[in-house]
Amino acid sequence: MELPSTKPYLLRAIWEFHEQVYRDHPDYYVISAYLAEPVVLENVSDEVKQEIAQRSGENFRRLRKLLDRVDPTTPGDVLANLIWALFLGLTLRDASRANLGYHRPGGGIEARARVFDVINRGFGFAPIAEAAPVTGAAVTPLKRVAGKKLKRSNAS
Repeated sequence: MELPSTKPYLLRAIWEFHEQVYRDHPDYYVISAYLAEPVVLENVSDEVKQEIAQRSGENFRRLRKLLDRVDPTTPGDVLANLIWALFLGLTLRDASRANLGYHRPGGGIEARARVFDVINRGFGFAPIAEAAPVTGAAVTPLKRVAGKKLKRSNAS
């Protein structure tokens, strides 16, 4: 049986994984937006489209299974859609602002940290105690979110 206190860490690890992928491969998120445009895929072979669909489906199933463990009252597919949509939307917003000349260094990571904080609190999880910030490369608990130092809490 999983201890309740591990649920916030799992949710945090999943969010941090998205952050790491975005830092390493920001184009992955932009490509996702292009896949929504039918014209973009006109010259892509059926085999390539099938491969994209299969791999993205496998990734979604893995994410769904992990998120099934976060909240017994919310299906993992709902949480996977929520996290993916929020993260994708925020990264596209940041890219759009940068392309329009309104990029503020660190603004995107701060906005995503604030959104994660709302998700975390929505599940009734207290902030995870003293560790690296959201921008850290490794999956670690948070220390600061949007400039606020967080306190240790044993609540979950």
